[in-house]
Amino acid sequence: MKLNQIFLIGLLLISSVFAAPVSETLQVGSDQRKMLTYVPSGLEPGSPLIISIHGMDQDPTYQHNNTRWDQVADTARFAVVYPQSMQSGFSTWDINTKSTSNKDIQFFLAIIDDMEERYQIDRNRVYLGGFSMGGMISYLAMGVIADKIAAFAPISGYLLGGDSYQSSRPIPIIHTHGTNDGVVGYDGVANIVSGWRTRNGCPSQATTTQPKSGTTRDFWGPCDEGVDMVLVTIQGKDHEPSGTSVEIWNFVKNYSLGPVGFAFKTKAKISLNPGATQVAKLETNGEGTVSFSISGGADKDKFVINGSDLSFKEAPAYQANGSNQYAVSITAKAGDETATLDMTVTILKPQTPYKGTAWAIPGKIEAEDYDVGSDENPSYYDLGGGSASEQTDYRTDKVDVIKSIGSGYAVGHTQTGEWMEYTVDVKTEGVYTLEINAVSGNDGSSIRLFIGDEPITENITIPNTDASYATYGVVTAKTSALFKGTHVIRLEITGSWADIDWLNFSNGTTSIENTVNYSNSGIKSYRIYNFQGAYMGTFNASDLTSLKNEIKKSNVKTGAYMIRSTDGHVNKLIQIKK
Repeated sequence: MKLNQIFLIGLLLISSVFAAPVSETLQVGSDQRKMLTYVPSGLEPGSPLIISIHGMDQDPTYQHNNTRWDQVADTARFAVVYPQSMQSGFSTWDINTKSTSNKDIQFFLAIIDDMEERYQIDRNRVYLGGFSMGGMISYLAMGVIADKIAAFAPISGYLLGGDSYQSSRPIPIIHTHGTNDGVVGYDGVANIVSGWRTRNGCPSQATTTQPKSGTTRDFWGPCDEGVDMVLVTIQGKDHEPSGTSVEIWNFVKNYSLGPVGFAFKTKAKISLNPGATQVAKLETNGEGTVSFSISGGADKDKFVINGSDLSFKEAPAYQANGSNQYAVSITAKAGDETATLDMTVTILKPQTPYKGTAWAIPGKIEAEDYDVGSDENPSYYDLGGGSASEQTDYRTDKVDVIKSIGSGYAVGHTQTGEWMEYTVDVKTEGVYTLEINAVSGNDGSSIRLFIGDEPITENITIPNTDASYATYGVVTAKTSALFKGTHVIRLEITGSWADIDWLNFSNGTTSIENTVNYSNSGIKSYRIYNFQGAYMGTFNASDLTSLKNEIKKSNVKTGAYMIRSTDGHVNKLIQIKK
């Protein structure tokens, strides 16, 4: 059996269930502030906290969907809070008041207090970062609350008016930026990095590596008090989320404001699909040799440890009338230090095809016929926000199923971060031609397909062809090699506002008569706002280049602005230079 096949099968058998992000409010002085909180199920006391800050005219849901911290947090074991800025026209942060009287800084400090009280997070391992304006306020926070934050991670943002490079201590920083950033220019990054490198007492010469094609990593260290600095540069990247959460975590996790005690890194609550025997790889933060043993639990006799691998002796089946939960306690020992983890393993209700039979590949999948799951083992993730007038009664859950062509249906009003899953039966191993029948009236709509966490396609753009969303057309792509057998394919929305009718997998190129010629010469109207959320005017243009030219002809001053198309499909930060 090929290694890739083993990996994919393993991903299908062992499935962690992400706890849902929760919208919450927090009283801070006289203000009631909003936030989105993600806490992995069974999070252990003493775990770290990441505060992830959205950009201008964005919100916690957008930040959550683009950072995907949940996918890292569930295995690395930390909590995440996405704070919501105060509303003033567009949502903005106070990047001018550099003191603890800043209401947003007070909000961040209140989040730390709240998460310690409710989840006993480790105050010494709190990390803060954000995108765009969220990156800007991250730099402001460095000069105000460096004694509260162990490391900082700004993305595509720095203080446009300059920085004083003053903090109460040397601070670890990982900054991520694209070279084609048209809003917060990459040409200003060198000065920011140089200023903080000097303040932190870092070596002048960086160690440069290329972790992947198109990305460079400049490392400076060790600096004063053992901190380091990193600049991640992404070639050709515009002002958009970077997808570097794993890189950021691997940096910030090395820093603490105080000592870290011996503890488990393995999560306490694990969920598995029926038929799985492997439960978890046991891990601690200890150094040297660590031994593991089963020390208790009502179901301890059902488990076995081989080295650091915890498994069932026999794979348990899902029981329709049973609890499907198994309890076991594990003790870790490293020298004179010990730690105990009380674990609960849940066997999930199986996910099933909507019409009872797996979709055959080669063959067509109707987008609206995604699998049937459960609260514990969901088959979709939907953010809501669809038009109620377009909803159908085809499905009764939260996914926006709308009318498509003739009497057919499609999945509509898609937003970045949403996904649906489909059980498939691959009849023949190989690379397939994939056709997607879809429509978009938005610049930037896209999807990607996965099996487990392994992508099986590149990011697939759904072109902007019809602002009325009436005429569907076919987009063609290629898959990676698919292995024979039953799998679950996840269709993930990577760019908002495409309506998706069907997907067709074929062994060769198939000609579809209703394929359309994708072009867009239509004129859109755009409203422009400044960083304080004030309306500056409306301009008409066919694309962003012509829009910038139109704005330059007006009395709008040089600077960064938010634009929004009047149809609501385009929201973007741009920089105007005269």
